[in-house]
Amino acid sequence: MKKIILYALVSVVAACVTVKQIEITPLETAEDTQYPITVESPVKAHLVDGSTVMFPKGLTVEEDVIVGEGFRYDLALELTGAVTEISLDDVAAMESYQDVVNTGATVASTGAATAGSVVLATGLMKAIFGSCPTTYSYANGEPLLEAESFSYSIAPGFEMRDVDRLSVTDAVEGFVELEMRNEALETHYINHVELIEVVHAPGEIVLPDINGDAIAVKEMRQPTSVVNRDGEDISAASNIADGNTWRASAERLEQITVDEMQDFIEAEFENPGSEIPVALVLKQRNSLMNTVLLYDVMLDGQGFRALDWMGDSLTRLWPRYKLANWYQKNMG
Repeated sequence: MKKIILYALVSVVAACVTVKQIEITPLETAEDTQYPITVESPVKAHLVDGSTVMFPKGLTVEEDVIVGEGFRYDLALELTGAVTEISLDDVAAMESYQDVVNTGATVASTGAATAGSVVLATGLMKAIFGSCPTTYSYANGEPLLEAESFSYSIAPGFEMRDVDRLSVTDAVEGFVELEMRNEALETHYINHVELIEVVHAPGEIVLPDINGDAIAVKEMRQPTSVVNRDGEDISAASNIADGNTWRASAERLEQITVDEMQDFIEAEFENPGSEIPVALVLKQRNSLMNTVLLYDVMLDGQGFRALDWMGDSLTRLWPRYKLANWYQKNMG
């Protein structure tokens, strides 16, 4: 019998709401901005010198300065003192965050379902200044990117469990070594992490289904035909995960309107017979469209008000529902 290991994460907060790149760029404001601007949510201000100032009670933005009860942390995240005012010229990026931590949060290996113990190279019990968490395994000392978790957990209200398939198939001397990295200025609280061992028959591949449950599949078949909405054959780009990508044509994009934003791909398969259970297996990842939509449209368009939108509005049920409903209808 062979086995595959799945990696399960539950986020308390996985807030991808800060900067799009590691490079530091000046914070710009519109010429018609009306000051002062009061932000009631807790805020982190990332400064151009690499330090961070946290304003747990919110802040007020004046024309040239930010005022509030803040605490400065250096590059090593060591507290260096209190501040009451910082210049806007010193600010590279700002983000809202949650100052309530689940005291029952744990980082734990599983019990009977886990192969061996878990070695994590990163301390996960604290807020980490980094990217949406990327998880690496190690083979012969070399890191292998396994998963980019919590793609949709952009605010505390969208907290969810994320299950990712790992390429690791066996524990080495009872251990599976993983490293979780945060690779940009963002904040995450990881509530729980576990390894799930699934025993299956030779020739089967175990994958997480849409609900995160393990499902074993075999006799994988490629589609006999894959065409886009314009009837063009795109099977060369869709049948193999090789970096060869497909995108809608410029003519198709020009036809998109607010009322007609849908595009689709049609795939045909040989009929395996009515007695055989069938699963549609997709190997896919988010495109940069999600990033552009969140940062350049939803956040940038609100200016400083985006801090309270993320830290306050999206904690309420109705705003969360409206955003999730719109996203599901328009983004798939």
